[in-house]
Amino acid sequence: MNYFDKFIIRQYQGGYTLTVDISRPNNAPSDHYTKADYERSVKASTENVRLAPILFRTLDEVVAEIKRLRYPEEPTNG
Repeated sequence: MNYFDKFIIRQYQGGYTLTVDISRPNNAPSDHYTKADYERSVKASTENVRLAPILFRTLDEVVAEIKRLRYPEEPTNG
């Protein structure tokens, strides 16, 4: 499962915004775009659409959101 590993924080007068991305593996082919690249792009774009209207007031809120996105809770069986 791919998790977000690139985070861009922008500071504005009213607070902070967050943008996420998933990096390509080092062994990915450089000469063409794969299905996995497309899936990573869709996942990152979907999350960025969710994050776009959110304006975080403090940097602690941004760090908490990054921790949630970087290490998502695994569903438990049982």
